[in-house]
Amino acid sequence: MKKYFLYLLKYKKALWLAPLLVIVDVACEIVQPELMSKIVNKGVGSKDLHYILVTGSIMVGLSIVAIAANVGNIYYSSTASVGFSAELRKGMFSKIQEFSFSDLDKFSSSSLTTRVTNDVNILQDVIVMLLRLLIRAPLMLLFAVVIAVQINASLASIIAVAIPVLSVSIYFILRKDFPFFEQMQKRLDKVNAVVLENLVNVRVIKSFVREDFEEEKFGTTNNDLREMAVKASGIFVLN
Repeated sequence: MKKYFLYLLKYKKALWLAPLLVIVDVACEIVQPELMSKIVNKGVGSKDLHYILVTGSIMVGLSIVAIAANVGNIYYSSTASVGFSAELRKGMFSKIQEFSFSDLDKFSSSSLTTRVTNDVNILQDVIVMLLRLLIRAPLMLLFAVVIAVQINASLASIIAVAIPVLSVSIYFILRKDFPFFEQMQKRLDKVNAVVLENLVNVRVIKSFVREDFEEEKFGTTNNDLREMAVKASGIFVLN
């Protein structure tokens, strides 16, 4: 992780602003239901039009702030994640250039291609999720539970039952799904290997009229990857 942070620290501003904007967005969103309940209970109940208009205006203002904060979070989290992946890809490329011939035989060109492209893209998505959902979700949960208890404690008890059930369910789904994603990465390596072989040896393949054989070979590896991806996604979608 220390090696990853070296590439992330070049985007300190984005790393600070993205979580801060998430907090602003969550705070604005989570207050809205409470304000709405006040409009119904106090404004509509007592037919106080002035109170309804003032509280409604506050809700509109908070919505605008929430939208601005959300857009800002998307911008800065994207800046940090894409910049991180670019720096990491550059570092990996430089490292691969230093590999010995035995290192290249050990890792294989197709595997290294996957690492520099697909794997880096996955890490990029992880950074985006960290700066958006990993901060947003716990804050939403915390504020929502507090406000739900304030509004109606008896109804809030439903949350106390639902959260453990959902947590256990998600844990077992992910535990079952991770091996499929690992297999998917290995099959992606095989697809890259077949493509690389064809590109490097395209003249030999044409000279010996082996196009049909190579198409069948690629089709087999490609279908294997597709089937594993469908299995992995099919389980993950249960979330």
